[in-house]
Amino acid sequence: NTGHVFRFLTKPCPPEALSGAINDGLKQYHLIRAEKEILEQTLHGSIRVLTEVIGLINPTAFNQAFRIAEYVKRVVKVMGLPDAWQYEVAATLSNLGLLVAPKNNIDPLRFGTHADLAQQLLSKIPRLETVSAIIGRMALPASQNRSALNRSSDPVLLGWEILRTCGDFHRIITQGVTLHAALKTMRDRRRQEDYLPAVLNALEAVTGEMFQQKAATVNVADLTEAMVLDEDVRTMSGILLVPKGTVITQSLLLRLFTFHEQRQIPPQLQVLIDQSTKR
Repeated sequence: NTGHVFRFLTKPCPPEALSGAINDGLKQYHLIRAEKEILEQTLHGSIRVLTEVIGLINPTAFNQAFRIAEYVKRVVKVMGLPDAWQYEVAATLSNLGLLVAPKNNIDPLRFGTHADLAQQLLSKIPRLETVSAIIGRMALPASQNRSALNRSSDPVLLGWEILRTCGDFHRIITQGVTLHAALKTMRDRRRQEDYLPAVLNALEAVTGEMFQQKAATVNVADLTEAMVLDEDVRTMSGILLVPKGTVITQSLLLRLFTFHEQRQIPPQLQVLIDQSTKR
């Protein structure tokens, strides 16, 4: 049944048999569709929980991954790649291994790098095989991945290249370099790093719309997800609660609302709002 025919009917076909076959086919379709939706909702829910956990336990790792994931999402869209969500999720969860062990406390001979740990954790989740493989590639020497990429159009290798390029771009601009200056730096050293031209071109195409942020003073009750704190959040007694630069997640919102209701933090906070998401 290579044509995936649901049911064969012979001619002449009684109306009752035809009607029954159509109804049975519709029931089967709705059953498969419902199962697929449940699987997708479960997967997305699992990813969201993992993301929230990273944000709570290691805000620095989460903030870095969030930024890189924003670059990756836009680059993949420009390149028109299928299954775009896999590349964005790979970037978002790329620091998952840091939750198991801090970067400087991993025995590489026994456990590998934090990328290896992330791959091991994610490989146990159905439908995240490509995501875990992309992250696992980050643990391999760049020369080995580049050599394989030149011989293949494997989405895992392409995902590694996009994640690597966007990660390098993020590291450069965190040194105080402008977006366009960072791109020029990467193009100047392209022969050395061997960046894929298609990825660099896509990154350049989206730099104008990335992270056009507006500073604002917002009531705690009006905070929303994806805003970025533009000041340290401290309790009234001076204890640091959340550092400046932290991306607000759903779990952090709940935490801030709780402290606000207890009058332990100021009623207003300085934040950065991404203007590009409003287009």
